[in-house]
Amino acid sequence: MPQDFTICNPQLRTLFPDYWRLDSFARAEVSELSDKAINWTSDRWGWSEWSAWSIKQQASHITSVPLRWLIGQWGDQLYGDDRSVSDKRYRELSSNEFDRRLDDRVFGDIESILSALGEVIGICGMFWSGQLLIGRGRSWFSGG
Repeated sequence: MPQDFTICNPQLRTLFPDYWRLDSFARAEVSELSDKAINWTSDRWGWSEWSAWSIKQQASHITSVPLRWLIGQWGDQLYGDDRSVSDKRYRELSSNEFDRRLDDRVFGDIESILSALGEVIGICGMFWSGQLLIGRGRSWFSGG
């Protein structure tokens, strides 16, 4: 379970009220589903490639999105060479090889995906807490 960074910073609770509970929301959605249901896909809604993704693929996608944006898109500006995750782990969590999802070879079951979601929330929480609590770099929210 990720550390609750919102306890010491009410601003985080205001800006991102449910982000910190994404992992528990996802767990609640899949807790009683069979592997067959979690892996089920359909081409019925062919208007978008992701509409044919299984629940497991969707969970993998929502796990990879925060790091792909925070580190992949903004990492150079936010961290320079001091990222909060190793290059190897970043590649596993944001695999280009698996279309905006986690690396399927590393995260092959729903439990490993949900564990990674907790890890990602924690990594992002460390950044947001540092950004808002100690003013690391320029604050996006205060304009400073």
